Amino acid sequence: MVSPEPARSSWRGRGEDGCPDGWRAAENQQVRLEIQTNPRSRDRYSRLLAYVSGQSDNLLVNKEIIRQGYGHAYTKYPFDPARMDEFRAAEREAREQKRGLWGPIKRN
Repeated sequence: MVSPEPARSSWRGRGEDGCPDGWRAAENQQVRLEIQTNPRSRDRYSRLLAYVSGQSDNLLVNKEIIRQGYGHAYTKYPFDPARMDEFRAAEREAREQKRGLWGPIKRN
């Protein structure tokens, strides 16, 4: 999953504050990190690759951010095929519903 920084051009004109509700859903609760180990646990920039789930509701935060249109399924590097399918479906839903990044640009 990749979520652009708010200052980047893909966010401009969308009126978002850069904090997707997926992250807010995990706010004030403990989360579980599932570190990806296959094929590796870090990307080429040495960032840790993990799935984030809410401890109390089991919400997969990565997928929720994509579903809301605040990120996309980054499939350039391989990861769990079942999760890849889930993330692609979530992105397809966001695009079809014109959410977040896929929505209209707001003009001032």
